[in-house]
Amino acid sequence: MKKSALLFVTIGIVLLFTQQIVAQTTEFTYQGRLLIGGLPANGSHDFEFRLFYDVAAGTQLGPTITLTAVQGMLDYAKAT
Repeated sequence: MKKSALLFVTIGIVLLFTQQIVAQTTEFTYQGRLLIGGLPANGSHDFEFRLFYDVAAGTQLGPTITLTAVQGMLDYAKAT
């Protein structure tokens, strides 16, 4: 009986001190490829991204983000 109680307490202490708390960050990352005819797009191709609370209500969150594709690649990372 004493051994099982000691084992239970030991496991509880180990679990208590090894628990990690991981919070979700506000970082946002987007990567994409732009293809024209199956090949990476070359030249200037401008994109605008907007984030809304609701499709029907139409309230925009934050600013409009403008990106330019470079050799078919889009890349954006923002920590707010």
